Amino acid sequence: MGFSSTSALAGILTRKEAESALAEKRAPRLETAVTCLRGHTIRELQSRLIDSTALMVVLIDGPKGKVLGLVTLHDLLRAEGSVAKGDE
Repeated sequence: MGFSSTSALAGILTRKEAESALAEKRAPRLETAVTCLRGHTIRELQSRLIDSTALMVVLIDGPKGKVLGLVTLHDLLRAEGSVAKGDE
């Protein structure tokens, strides 16, 4: 994740973009950060994940709150698999 000088979330740096930027000796381009609030439902998270070009969603504490974590499709699928098996 990239942060501006004011500690605001500036975007997402994907592994693919980081590798390309290093190989081409240029500054990396950040993807737009798709965010989801802590209180949103899993359905809302799923919808935002589908909309994310970086294939990840940044979980935040509030509209201007701190970053709590990052959720990927892999994370979501593992959680859904655990629920389907009855794990917690």
